[in-house]
Amino acid sequence: MSQKFAVALIEVAKSYGDVAALAKFSLEVQRGELVCLLGPSGCGKTTTLRLIAGFAKPSYGRVFIEGTDVTAKPPHVRDIGIVFQHHALFPHLSVFENVEFGLRNVGAKKTERMSRVTEMLATVRLSGLAERYPRELSGGQQQRVALARALVLRPAVLLLDEPFSSLDAQLRIHMRDEVRSLVHQLKTTTILVTHDQEEALAISDRIVVMNKGCIEQVGVPSEIYDVPNSRFVAEFIGRCNLLPCNATGRERAVIIGDNQALSISNQPTAQRGVVAIRPEHLTVADGSALNRLRVEVVQFIYLGARTHLRVKMQDQNMLVDLPSVQAKGLTIGDQFDLSVDSKFARFLS
Repeated sequence: MSQKFAVALIEVAKSYGDVAALAKFSLEVQRGELVCLLGPSGCGKTTTLRLIAGFAKPSYGRVFIEGTDVTAKPPHVRDIGIVFQHHALFPHLSVFENVEFGLRNVGAKKTERMSRVTEMLATVRLSGLAERYPRELSGGQQQRVALARALVLRPAVLLLDEPFSSLDAQLRIHMRDEVRSLVHQLKTTTILVTHDQEEALAISDRIVVMNKGCIEQVGVPSEIYDVPNSRFVAEFIGRCNLLPCNATGRERAVIIGDNQALSISNQPTAQRGVVAIRPEHLTVADGSALNRLRVEVVQFIYLGARTHLRVKMQDQNMLVDLPSVQAKGLTIGDQFDLSVDSKFARFLS
């Protein structure tokens, strides 16, 4: 089975003494796929990356790269490239020499080194900066050098450990888009570690949401956002209203608040739980709207094209994200009806 995947973790677990950093789990990454390990600090995502890289050995389980069991093998024979949070460029070497460094280590001939480094610098748009030193580069340019140094070896797997966290917000967005384009162009299997939800949604083919050493959910970005399978995922990914509810016994229906019936997208799995609704999935109800919720405006934040409302439904506070044309005329204290499409309302136990 593991031979079908670029990376396969088979029932891996990791403990440091009595502290369990990772519970036992399995994960497969397809060839050419960009997978993001997402979660809060201490959730185990960096430990997972270290197991794949060979910087740590699992307490239990096995690690495969391109079908080969590398569990006991050191990092330098695993056919991986790594880009760290801090680029770790050699300050005394030029851009060209930094990118060439790994090729020298594996004994590549000079003509091959010249050809591959020149090609890679062109790929990351740094051809004109080959003779500069890291101190003469911007943060984004240094990041590209680090990527080029990792990719010039044509690794089976590229590992990215919070690679954009040291960049300013605008450059961070630019670089994540560049990286996504680059690794898909080169068809390089890539595993990215981040705690930034927006980054994970924007860059990933699939997201692995982690919490307390466990995998909470694996899926494509739209699935993770629209169909969370736990309260943790619903709250960690974006903003979400979690409304206490009781099952009615009828198919895909619950009661919230003061005997308010609500149709939902899935069948309740327990008598009590919450309904998860994203703020942008609530709309001002028209005369024919179903799934109506009577609310009162508590806070009003105008943001141009969008308006954010904090509203109260009986004793339950909710966030609402409306187009400003829908919110026009509303003020604090106003009461009105909201509606939600049942396909965007999900029961979580």
